[in-house]
Amino acid sequence: MPSTDNSRRVSKISLISFVAAGAIAASLIEDTTLPAIPIPGAGYGLNNIFLLLFASFFSPAEILAVQLLKVIVVNMVLRGLNPIGFFISLSGTLAATFVIVLSKKTKPGGVTFAGISVLMAAFHVLSQLFAASLILMSTAPLYYLQVSGIISAFSGFVCGIIANLVKSKINAYLKA
Repeated sequence: MPSTDNSRRVSKISLISFVAAGAIAASLIEDTTLPAIPIPGAGYGLNNIFLLLFASFFSPAEILAVQLLKVIVVNMVLRGLNPIGFFISLSGTLAATFVIVLSKKTKPGGVTFAGISVLMAAFHVLSQLFAASLILMSTAPLYYLQVSGIISAFSGFVCGIIANLVKSKINAYLKA
């Protein structure tokens, strides 16, 4: 009979796999079926909904693992082995991961999903624009900062609201 430690470990690996698969699927759907936002670095950020919902169950290392897995798989599927696209994606992902890990350190109820999601989106876009500036050795990408910032704040807010709605539905289901 398996020990409870092994059962917990298997449950944790299953949950991490589920969240990673959901984030990957959301990213692929976003990039292949939804209308593109014609601003560099701007996107819908639907994959963050999965991370927002399940981050409370994960350690910082597990959050980072989910995020890195998502970046690697999505970039390989959509962009092949393009190191520039990967570097820009990775910079945004690491910044968003930093925000969600910091948000776990706040007191419960201190920051809402919408607030965390807006900060994740803002840090994501900011770091991607800085990465593009480094690659191009130019400040030109930073000129998109205002427009990208507005779009990321809006999409982050919407994703946070969606995550909150999904969480309330999950809670209602679990109580039933």
